Amino acid sequence: MLNLYRYVYEPAEDTWLALDAINKLCGNGDGVDVCIDVGTGTGILGLECISKCMPSYTVLSDLNPCATYCARENAERLGVDAYADIVQCDSLSCLRCQPAIANIALVYNTPYLPVEEYDIEALAWSGGLREALRTVEYAVNCVIKGCVVLVYSSLSGDDSSIIKVFADSGFQVERIVRHVFFEDIKVVIACKK
Repeated sequence: MLNLYRYVYEPAEDTWLALDAINKLCGNGDGVDVCIDVGTGTGILGLECISKCMPSYTVLSDLNPCATYCARENAERLGVDAYADIVQCDSLSCLRCQPAIANIALVYNTPYLPVEEYDIEALAWSGGLREALRTVEYAVNCVIKGCVVLVYSSLSGDDSSIIKVFADSGFQVERIVRHVFFEDIKVVIACKK
């Protein structure tokens, strides 16, 4: 059971799909050297990556200070805080591009709505595909081997540019779409071997 905090996105259907993707990546036996959970929220995806993929290094990042506090507490509760650096930063802006990394898993359950609001309450849902594209740009420039998992809503807009950037950069792309209530939740798993 995770600690949940006000102003931190509570895991929902999109989170469960992201967890399935992590389990799929880590179940293939390739191993992961580094796991990065962007927009970590409660930390659930990064913590799953630690337990299933056994990376040598994990980073959980979020712009929201409430989320980084929440993720830290959850890592401590699960006894894996020694395996993760939890940082407050905007997307991946605090990370150096490390193209020498052997195998990376980068996971991002993106904020849903394509709006720009920056108050503490909006950090969990404001950004849409604009935020996802920032992660994709990092991945195509820095990942020489590994996988990127992006989860986003159809409410975010047309994702064809994201798929094209991955494909043009040598990533094999798998796209999963699940209809939930009034939207489609999309999971993109892009891997470069």
